[in-house]
Amino acid sequence: MKKLLITSLSLFMLAIPATSCVVKNNNINQIKQEDSEFKLYTNKSIKKMLEVYTKKDKSYDLYIDQQENKPYSKYDELRFALTFYPIFNSINVRHNSQYEGINLTAKSVIENTLSNDWYWVINNIDKFQYTFNPYGDYYKKIDDIKINGITYNDEFLFNKTKELFKSSVQKIKNKAPIELITFDIKDITDKDLKELKTQTISDKLDYSYVKFEEKSIYKKKQAWYLVFDNYKVLKIWKYEFNNKVYLKILPDLLILKNSNNIKQLKQQLENLEKMIHKKRVDELNRKIKIEKENFDPEDYGIENGSDFKFSIQQYLDKRYKDNDESFMKFQETHQYNDILMQSINEINKEALQRKENTKHELDIFRFSMRYIYG
Repeated sequence: MKKLLITSLSLFMLAIPATSCVVKNNNINQIKQEDSEFKLYTNKSIKKMLEVYTKKDKSYDLYIDQQENKPYSKYDELRFALTFYPIFNSINVRHNSQYEGINLTAKSVIENTLSNDWYWVINNIDKFQYTFNPYGDYYKKIDDIKINGITYNDEFLFNKTKELFKSSVQKIKNKAPIELITFDIKDITDKDLKELKTQTISDKLDYSYVKFEEKSIYKKKQAWYLVFDNYKVLKIWKYEFNNKVYLKILPDLLILKNSNNIKQLKQQLENLEKMIHKKRVDELNRKIKIEKENFDPEDYGIENGSDFKFSIQQYLDKRYKDNDESFMKFQETHQYNDILMQSINEINKEALQRKENTKHELDIFRFSMRYIYG
């Protein structure tokens, strides 16, 4: 994968000034000096992650050794990948015929790095640059909403970001995490689906006996939040598949500056997880409602009223693909990325509605991975 990306981008690499070689050598010396001063695996949160990831077997030391001795070309590889697959606007390059191969290769490099090389990422997390990203899928703008005398939209969010952070770019200053906060990830069940229980006069059949269980692929799913600089967090998905543990860092930096302590931060993150689950449930209910409204027995050749449940059950069993695998798939549209932004916007709108919030402060800011120095 590395050879393919570097080969594809070789022409672009020629444009780098020769003076960068001097900078690179200085950076290498700086990295070596930093490594000699601090070992990430001694951090209690990272140690826990390593123990879960390796199941405390002989691969524990081997994985650390491999991660701490990555070649310097890893920086170049990821830097070019982030250039040709920008996280904050990736959808616009996905179907570009001229660069499609490079785009998809770059996407794979980023995904594999955040998963297989998660330790290396955290060990270099202070070298990453994140840019403010208020967008969901398709670079979609937020509709104007009036809340307590202000207009909640993209312009408002960008202005608040610059007001608070003096920049639309952020980074983590201290790569040593201060806390690891974990939550179990709930599956969706038919108990969540009000559209299966709610009947109206226009409904053609009773859906209350239709059953739904999310087609879970992964086991023991958890959302991990690694806390840096007191109020900056990286989200990590932890799950098991075929008896193997996986950790996947998400490419977003969430900043919750209104958190005064870890307890308050944990409560805000728990609220975010609950909101994400709620938005997933709402989306499925919306799809079921559309299916009910558009259902016509004649389309299925159904004459017996007792068989009318076929339409919704078929939708849930065959056409509904929002299981955990697709929801957690890297940069998939109509999945986590969009639900995350719906959730953050909902939480921030609720914050603006609080009477005591006279300064119009927001609870969560989202920044996305843009560049890596090194």
